[in-house]
Amino acid sequence: MRHKRHFSENDANALLEAIGQCRRACVTALTKAEIGGPVYRGASRLTSEIDIMAEVLTGNPNQLRPCGPFGGVPKKPPPPPLTGSKI
Repeated sequence: MRHKRHFSENDANALLEAIGQCRRACVTALTKAEIGGPVYRGASRLTSEIDIMAEVLTGNPNQLRPCGPFGGVPKKPPPPPLTGSKI
């Protein structure tokens, strides 16, 4: 008997976390490796592929890309702006 395969949201979240760690390691390697060298080129290609997979999983092409002046990926979105109150 064959079983139907199912890739759940939990599976997607676990994969996203793992490739996020890999992407961060690649970015670190890019800052240390000789520009144009084999490690630099490999880390650059792998980072691009990770970004493609993150987009497949989330629909957001920037899901794992650094944001802000110091990089980093926010863990949760900012809270919505306050409405109807005067501060």
